[in-house]
Amino acid sequence: MITKKNIFHILIGIAFFHLTACSKSDDPEAQLLKAEGYIIGYHPCMANTTITTSLGKGKGYLIATTEPKPDTLMVYGVPLGMFDIPEEWFSHTGGYLFPVEGRQRFKIRFTYQRATEKETGIYIPCNAMYPAPNIKYLNPEYILVKAEKNQ
Repeated sequence: MITKKNIFHILIGIAFFHLTACSKSDDPEAQLLKAEGYIIGYHPCMANTTITTSLGKGKGYLIATTEPKPDTLMVYGVPLGMFDIPEEWFSHTGGYLFPVEGRQRFKIRFTYQRATEKETGIYIPCNAMYPAPNIKYLNPEYILVKAEKNQ
């Protein structure tokens, strides 16, 4: 027999379930992803500049991932001093990619998330190497949460 007390408990249970289920974020920008790969280049507008993200300061690099599925990502927040990349590689004369001999030199394993448009210093208008003004480069872009050299 269903009583008022049972209905009340059922409603409380449904409300609790709804609140806890809704508190989990389905926002793809908040999801953490893991990958490994090689630093192969840089953002042509920022070169070797230190970038500030919501998680701190670091470098922004173009990374070719190898696992779990190959892709090319513009990632910000690589810890300062983690890699000693020659300064002459940050020149627009050869494009935004490192020399071929250096593209498998800087191996990295990292956890990252999609950047939001609120991220400081990431979504900027970019005129470098493009004839049209204010073209955004490699959208979406990503923020590094954790990184380590992968030997």
